[in-house]
Parts: sequence; structure tokens; C-alpha cells
Amino acid sequence: MAHRVTVVNLPLRLIPAGGDSPRYRPLAIGLARIRRSTTGGPWRVQVSLDGSLRPVWHDKPAEFGAAEGRCRVAIALLAPEDLQGRELDRDQRRPGRRGGLARFRGRDIYGWCLMYQPPGLRGVATVDAHESCDELPAYYELPLELLDRMEFLARRGIRSRALALLAEPDDT
Repeated sequence: MAHRVTVVNLPLRLIPAGGDSPRYRPLAIGLARIRRSTTGGPWRVQVSLDGSLRPVWHDKPAEFGAAEGRCRVAIALLAPEDLQGRELDRDQRRPGRRGGLARFRGRDIYGWCLMYQPPGLRGVATVDAHESCDELPAYYELPLELLDRMEFLARRGIRSRALALLAEPDDT
């Protein structure tokens, strides 16, 4: 029996760094809660144990470890491996429906984060810290920068998945 993967086409807008704001329509498979300890270090994302690097979402942050620290929400993007041996479902839920990705349609994003899982690590993936902003994980404004980094990691046997880092309403 083939497993199913639900995909949502979400219109998102990159926060402008000056000039026009690029708009994207990535194919999303789920939400990711990115957490960082109050003591610093890399950001972490809880992921499935099946090797798919799919984020595990908890509606209550306390269910994902300690309530202390920083937390950001990102949208996990579809990867080619998601389609191997799976049937594709389009999420037909209306925008704003509770519990679905559709409630994030039209949101602003900072850019593209990259979560990765070095060999031997299970159940958690890492997102690097931003170089100059302690409140955010590292992100790329250009998709080609993200793809370049993903290719670099893949050549070294490190699995990764792209995330769209959502801006919070009080960020902008």
C-alpha cells in the first residue's frame, strides 16, 4: 500500500529588502516548529523517525520539549523523495481552516531556511543560527543560494530539506 503525501500550493511573499517583493508559490507538505535554546547554539526541528526528514508538528509548543527558548514557524517544502512510493493528494481545504497549511496563504517570509540531519542523528534536524540576528535562524533570500547549499551537503552525505521561514505579524 502506498503512503500518501498531502501537498498545498501556498502563495508567499518575500519581505522586501528594497524594491519589489518577490512572490512565490512553493509546494508545501507541512509545518515545522524551529526551536532554539535560551543558551544559544543551533536551531532544532523535530522530525519523523522514518528517515523522510518530515517535520513533526505539535499544536502546543510545550509538547516539543521545554517551553523555554525561542521558537519560529516555517513551512516544509516538498522534496523529490516525498513522491517515491507515495500517492499525491492536493489539500483542498479552504484558506484559514484550522489545522491546515492553508491558513498560511499569503503570508510574508524572510526567505528559505535549510534544515539538515547529519548521519547518526535521529528524530531531530538542525538549522544554523543567523550570523547577526539572534532572534532568527539562518536563511537565504535567493532560492539558488539554498539549492547550492543543499547540493553541497548532499555531496557530503548529509540530508536536508528546504523550509520557508514565516515572518510573525509583529516582526514587520
